[in-house]
Amino acid sequence: TAIALERFMKLSNAQIVITHDAVDELYNVATAVLERPQTTLVSSLGQLQKLITEAKYPQPLKYEFTIQQMVDFLQHLTTRFPVNLILRHNDVYFCASNGQVSTTSSPKEQAIWRIETAAIASVWLAQNPTKNFEALTTAIYELTQQEAK
Repeated sequence: TAIALERFMKLSNAQIVITHDAVDELYNVATAVLERPQTTLVSSLGQLQKLITEAKYPQPLKYEFTIQQMVDFLQHLTTRFPVNLILRHNDVYFCASNGQVSTTSSPKEQAIWRIETAAIASVWLAQNPTKNFEALTTAIYELTQQEAK
């Protein structure tokens, strides 16, 4: 699976959303993942920490970051790399793309949030291929509205 995913990422410039175990399979090509345009990662904080460590990103990502520190970190990371990011930490969803970051609170814990989030984000990205930030932010808004019901 990892070899097929790596090969697809190299040969295709199509939009791709990567989540859950697939993120874990790409640590050995972390820099390539972060540098690939049209790539969205829906990851846990731990997965993102491991990915940026493997890519030798100089700034550490810490669990104890406040919301503002996380926003600043993601803004810098997505200014440096063209990757789009969605992560959830301390009951807040963070969407980051091209130096823009949005936050959406979600106090309802979801055990499998990454899979559902990746599916919704994929649809919004497909419908809005030139507006990644807006698509991802809207996907999270939609998700939190479903959670509230």
